[in-house]
Amino acid sequence: MGDHAVVIPRSNSRAPGLHRVGWGRSLAVLVFSILVAVGALVTPAGAHAELDSTRPAAGSVAADGPQQVELTFTESVSVETDGVRVLDGAGRSVEVGPARARARSVTAPVREALADGGYVVAWRVVSADGHPIHGAFQFSVGQATAVDPSVAEEAFAASDRRDEILAAGFRAIAYLAVLMTAGMVLVGARLRREDEPSPVSPRLAIAATVGAVALVLQVPIRASLATGRGWGSVSEVGLLGRSLGDGMGPALAVTLLGLVLVAVTASLPFQGAVRVTALVGAVLAPLGFALTGHTRTMSPRLVGLVADLVHLAAAGVWFGGLMALVSVLARRRRAGDALGAGAAVAEFSGLAAGGLIAVAVTGMTMAVIEVGGPGAMTSTTYGRLLMAKVALVLVVAAGGGWNRLRLVPVLADHQAPAEGSDPRWNTLGRILRLEVVVLAVVLVITAVLVNVTPAVLSAERPGQTPSGTPGAVTSTSTTRPPDSSVGTAAQLGDGTVRVRLTPGRAGANSLEIELNGVDGTPDDRYEEVSVSFSLPSLDVGPIEARAEMTAPGRFRVEQADLAIAGTWTVSISVQPDRFTKVDADLTLEVGAS
Repeated sequence: MGDHAVVIPRSNSRAPGLHRVGWGRSLAVLVFSILVAVGALVTPAGAHAELDSTRPAAGSVAADGPQQVELTFTESVSVETDGVRVLDGAGRSVEVGPARARARSVTAPVREALADGGYVVAWRVVSADGHPIHGAFQFSVGQATAVDPSVAEEAFAASDRRDEILAAGFRAIAYLAVLMTAGMVLVGARLRREDEPSPVSPRLAIAATVGAVALVLQVPIRASLATGRGWGSVSEVGLLGRSLGDGMGPALAVTLLGLVLVAVTASLPFQGAVRVTALVGAVLAPLGFALTGHTRTMSPRLVGLVADLVHLAAAGVWFGGLMALVSVLARRRRAGDALGAGAAVAEFSGLAAGGLIAVAVTGMTMAVIEVGGPGAMTSTTYGRLLMAKVALVLVVAAGGGWNRLRLVPVLADHQAPAEGSDPRWNTLGRILRLEVVVLAVVLVITAVLVNVTPAVLSAERPGQTPSGTPGAVTSTSTTRPPDSSVGTAAQLGDGTVRVRLTPGRAGANSLEIELNGVDGTPDDRYEEVSVSFSLPSLDVGPIEARAEMTAPGRFRVEQADLAIAGTWTVSISVQPDRFTKVDADLTLEVGAS
């Protein structure tokens, strides 16, 4: 963007390279950019949270049907009471109790006995950063039985693909409208002379209104993706509040307030309270984007929040400011004020340089947090999109460099040929139009990136399918092969205990523990469980292990070192009350690595 320090010769003629860059052309470019970029980028994939494991395991075959379904995610999630559904091979819904979320785990009791055959579990949750995600997996009872994938697609009534595309499109429109509005007001006010009209034109007020509508329309789409019950679900009691949770409500309020403050000042004399109102609105409008999304889960959060706020402000100055410059140039050159037009270009050149530095520094800061390392840049969807964004920004910066090195020396010369006869004016006009187009596409990519799993998380879990763009659909629950775990069950007090060891081979293993009451539902009396491993045949152990609670009655041991193949004994001990202790010993066959 950089330096456009051009001193334009005085002339009453209108330079062909610049006067055509008006609002109609700019808006057409923006709409075209949205359609092309969104259509190319939107594919079903993961948002921030991802499914880590399930019980029953994806693709597994059980002798008996499960008494409950359990899903474990990579971060905390929330779920609607009907957010977990089980269907048989014919698409019939199995009776499932209300789903409950606790930290990273979601559980739902299965309230009817399952006949032999294949089943699908379809689920929907909202991750900690506010992104609705959904997916499905299959398991079998009795014998392995495949289920048509369409069964999972029909588990919920909503048209997810439609909602995903619309959500991405509305986000892109909102980003373009908000940053254009903010930048045109802030930079327009800086470049404006007292005898010139307000930078808040009726057309800019329309753009602000379009941005506000795009923001509001995301609320019912968000509700539909979270519940699977369509846009109308937003009117259900309590759901609107939940849809505006995770920071979305305050973020929406801040941005809408900013847009309204700008829009109400349209065409009014730009002075006094009107000027202050418009400038306050321009500052507020982009800030809402930093109050929700990935910044809520960045670490350190304060650094991520500040970097995002500065990044948004600088982007607004760069993108909207460029459009404000084009408007000022056209107006002053129509009035024959070539020197005034040149002064505006020189003034904006300094602002653009500062904006470029701010965008680069804050962008690198957030990249370190969200990407983690160079390898993740090429191995994850987030990293690849970020590289595309950086490459396009460099194209814009190159345009500014070209102007300074090749055009300024000639066009700044008062003895240069008249505007209409010098082809360099056409070149300058094309570069300005290119910058508008490329920055519009950069903002569309940004609107996609905010709903893509950060590369640092995707790279940490290389076995998972890489995440991509909005409206996450996770089609499998775990990367472990279905036959790579061993499990068993035993009586424990008046209830039962089930354990499953993964991968069930010599080396590091994880152990999942289910404690159920007499009715088969999770026994939530226990907050702690003692676990130890021993290999009696070789007199190994007992090896004590630490079990972490993942849900009521559910515990998990990570990285249990069972280095030798053989028949291991797992000892489970719990205390139903302070005076009672109950134990169970279970045996598991650990295979060779």
